[in-house]
Amino acid sequence: MAKVQSGIHLSDRCPLDPLTFGRKNERRKKASYLLQAITDGNKHSIERGHLIYLDGSVDEIRERGTFKHKHWSTYEIGDLVEKIEEVYGKVRKTVVCTRGRTVMQVSKELAKVIFLDHL
Repeated sequence: MAKVQSGIHLSDRCPLDPLTFGRKNERRKKASYLLQAITDGNKHSIERGHLIYLDGSVDEIRERGTFKHKHWSTYEIGDLVEKIEEVYGKVRKTVVCTRGRTVMQVSKELAKVIFLDHL
């Protein structure tokens, strides 16, 4: 993505995502490692972007995961959601609620955020 100079680029993963896995007390060390890896030892900068956080219930997240053949328990997903909220809690973002909404409804909301909101 860094090599493309113009356009709208969407990624379903953010540089902070790996911090949601593992122990909380290891995040600072992991973040330092990720920063070095992502920037190739500070040869490249991390570009600004806008985070869109898809908020959903644990049961819906578990159900959607099964479509990707990822079978996590309710406990595992609840734990991951808690860690995601810890990592991304204070990060500036737009929250899109997916609870009880169809893929089409969520897609329309995302399109509004991407193309119509003045971020």
